[in-house]
Amino acid sequence: MYRQNRSLETAWVLSAAYGFEQLAIREALLKIIVLENVQIENETEVSAALELTAHGLSFADALHLIGRPPGCGFVRLTARSFDAPSRWSPTGL
Repeated sequence: MYRQNRSLETAWVLSAAYGFEQLAIREALLKIIVLENVQIENETEVSAALELTAHGLSFADALHLIGRPPGCGFVRLTARSFDAPSRWSPTGL
C-alpha cells in the first residue's frame, strides 16, 4: 500500500499502544532514523514528513501529504468534519 508503512506503523503504535503525543512521536522517530542499524524506507519522504510535523501536522497526515502523486489534492478526515488543509502544501511552508 504505502512504501513508508513501517515508519507509519511505528508512529501508530507509539500513539495507540503507548499514548505518545505527536511531539513525542516526532522526537522518537527523529532519534530512530539516525541509528546506524536502522534502514528507513523512502528516507527522503519520511524526513520531509517529519519536517512538516514541526508545523503541527501529524506524522501520518504529513507522510500521506508528501507521498501523494503529483497533482493530487489532500483531504483529511477529522472526527468532526472534512477539511482541505491547503496551508499544508509542502511548497507553501
